[in-house]
Amino acid sequence: DLSSLQDIFTFQFVQGRPITNIIMAILWSIGLPILLYELLKPRLGQVVAMIIASCPPLVIVISRMLKTRKLDVLGFVAGISFLISGIISIAQPSPQVSSICESIVPLLVGVFCLISLLPIKIGKFELRPLVFEVTSQLMPRTERNKELSTNDKQRLHNPRNAENKGGLLDWVYGHMAKIRNDLRILTACWGIVLVVGFIVKAVIASTSTDVSKAQHFGYIFFTLATLAMMAVSFMFTKLMKRHV
Repeated sequence: DLSSLQDIFTFQFVQGRPITNIIMAILWSIGLPILLYELLKPRLGQVVAMIIASCPPLVIVISRMLKTRKLDVLGFVAGISFLISGIISIAQPSPQVSSICESIVPLLVGVFCLISLLPIKIGKFELRPLVFEVTSQLMPRTERNKELSTNDKQRLHNPRNAENKGGLLDWVYGHMAKIRNDLRILTACWGIVLVVGFIVKAVIASTSTDVSKAQHFGYIFFTLATLAMMAVSFMFTKLMKRHV
């Protein structure tokens, strides 16, 4: 119904369980690999520790893809980042390369944002904008008012109104072209900002003898870029609400 759609685009779904989803996703996808790495590094070495630390998020990614045909973005980025870091560590890179590699996670997120815009569909799997996938992953699985959902026969018999808002968001994406365009534009903005930030930092690190300049630029740029894109994302949710 219209009220549920408005909940999605005014962030009303971030009340209760989704916050737990976010915290658990971050702890499992990022916190656990870091903990494993710190515990195993003194005993097994840096490379082996990184490879083992990348396993938990990758296991979740693979199992979730097989079960739901959707990509766990946080887990995938965390797992791949640890693997790449392990490979780079074997080569024992220069300080400049190490400084550049610190931004590997934002780069991967940016690349995935841009790749997710490609019109790829294989069987039941359809590649959708990364912003949509992350939002759908954070949706609560059940309505807050189950009694209302049970008594509402129209809602139960209407295929677009699934019992969870994640299903509702799927319906919105599939049937509203303006929403699809908004999500694509927002995803493209995130991807371009993150990739450009990595490129600029790489140029600074490779042309300057002072590696700290590149590090400071990375911290400042990604902080400002994240704040700016959060503001843009908020504005886009207001725009998408008008399209509902």
